[in-house]
Amino acid sequence: MFYHEFKKTLRVFMRQKVMIFWALIFPLVLGVFFKLALGNVKDSNNFEAIKVGVNESLLDDEFFKNFTDQMEEEDLLDPIASKDDKILDQDDISAYIEKKDQVLLKKNGVRESILVNILKYYSMNENMVRTIMEKNPNTDISNIFVDKTHIESDIPNKDMDPTMVFFYALIGFQIIYGYSWGLSIIYQYEANLTTIAKRNAISPLNKRISLLASMSVGFLLNFFIALFTMLIFNKVLGVDFSNRIPQLLLIVAIGSLTGVSLGMVIGASNKADIETKLGLGIGISLLLSFLAGMMVSNIKIIIAEKAPLINKVNPVALISDGIYSLYYYQSLDRYYNNVICLVGVTLGLILLTFIFTRGKQYDSL
Repeated sequence: MFYHEFKKTLRVFMRQKVMIFWALIFPLVLGVFFKLALGNVKDSNNFEAIKVGVNESLLDDEFFKNFTDQMEEEDLLDPIASKDDKILDQDDISAYIEKKDQVLLKKNGVRESILVNILKYYSMNENMVRTIMEKNPNTDISNIFVDKTHIESDIPNKDMDPTMVFFYALIGFQIIYGYSWGLSIIYQYEANLTTIAKRNAISPLNKRISLLASMSVGFLLNFFIALFTMLIFNKVLGVDFSNRIPQLLLIVAIGSLTGVSLGMVIGASNKADIETKLGLGIGISLLLSFLAGMMVSNIKIIIAEKAPLINKVNPVALISDGIYSLYYYQSLDRYYNNVICLVGVTLGLILLTFIFTRGKQYDSL
């Protein structure tokens, strides 16, 4: 019986060319537009060392010289010794450090603000050391000058590419858009909607087995469509989804089942017509994608700060953040947190589906 229902549902779904178009072609087209619009964002965000002139007399100070050398090693500054501020006449020189607390800027901008803050950092430490030594000349101040980087990162795997956030959210959207498969499954069992559903309602079928077989078809279609899209994004658009294939397959598989389950809940929870349910599904999937940062990446950060619980139950956010964590972090802690939450959401949706479809009766067929 399971195999019969599986084969029947697969045959029906493969004829749904419009559904396949929206599930597969639309995200691919949207991904191309993302690439065209955001392709140069990473390059524009690359930070180049700030070229500055430095009063050569300042470099006689051993501590200040060590400080500028460290800034040069970290690619923050590119200091050039100079006798006076005439070096500012050179086009590539942004500023001239005349004294430790006096900087001549060619213009005001982000890079210049960074330079000023770097010098404030040095002056703050220098003043602190001077105060300490005045109070207790025997104090060991060696720890203050321990080498350390001034820009730290908890993303050890790769350089951050902000465009990846949009692509990961797009994959999450596509997977949750698989609600349409779940809605089509329920469409075959809602006797007030179609003749086929009426036949299923009065036939001696085991509804649970039949639903499970149909759900399996929707899950597999959703899963393989998502994998195909990710393959195209990776090979054609250069989107990196990490090389952790087993973990990647796991979260895509769970998410694919989540999308189908969401559609089944939408279909079974009310007796509205199919157009209304389709509209409801589109609205929900777009809202979830917006909250996950597909349209505006900063919205995800705002939600994490103001209402973190929202994206703990948002499957699009859980999928996209799970893929994100595989790409950027060596640790899998964040990934598994997303997987656990996604499993919880999926089980909740499946449970609701069986509750809504269990023992449903109609006044007449």
